[in-house]
Amino acid sequence: MADKQTSGARVLAEFCRDALGGEFRCTTTGTPGTWRQIKPAAVTADPSSGTIPTGYLILNVTTGHIKRHVGGFLWEIPVARDRARLGLQFKDG
Repeated sequence: MADKQTSGARVLAEFCRDALGGEFRCTTTGTPGTWRQIKPAAVTADPSSGTIPTGYLILNVTTGHIKRHVGGFLWEIPVARDRARLGLQFKDG
């Protein structure tokens, strides 16, 4: 499954890696805590099956694009105004 921890008591700065390789850090202690994706999952093709939450980030290593899941297995490339909010820094090109 692609996603952060969804159950159990979590502590600040706890780390997890999901089945696709996306990495998350706990930003608020709690059950299940608040999580922020800190590294996109590296994939060779855009995922088209499984459980993937809206907002999940991937790096398609075939195309070189960082993409965000918008639901229904549709993926978008974040535009410049979204990059700072998502914590992304990369060059257009």
